Amino acid sequence: GNGHYSFKLDAYRQVFHLAGSILFLISAAYLSQHFFASEIALYVFLAAAICFISFQEFYLQRRTYQQLWRKGILDWLTWCLPMGIYFFTHFH
Repeated sequence: GNGHYSFKLDAYRQVFHLAGSILFLISAAYLSQHFFASEIALYVFLAAAICFISFQEFYLQRRTYQQLWRKGILDWLTWCLPMGIYFFTHFH
């Protein structure tokens, strides 16, 4: 129906969202260590990214493109879950 993707296209999108999330983690780790020399900067990057992604998925895309809640939640999880896992496994 309108606004629904096939399973294959959904899986394809989520694989690239996951790859983007992992690339963001690598980039944020590099930037926080080489430019700020601080592990705290990494957590600030991750928190800012989660806030931005939440705003984008649950406000901007729903308002602009009438994105379905299911799609927004799945996108949010795919982007933010790797960041959350990293945060909770590395936070001291």
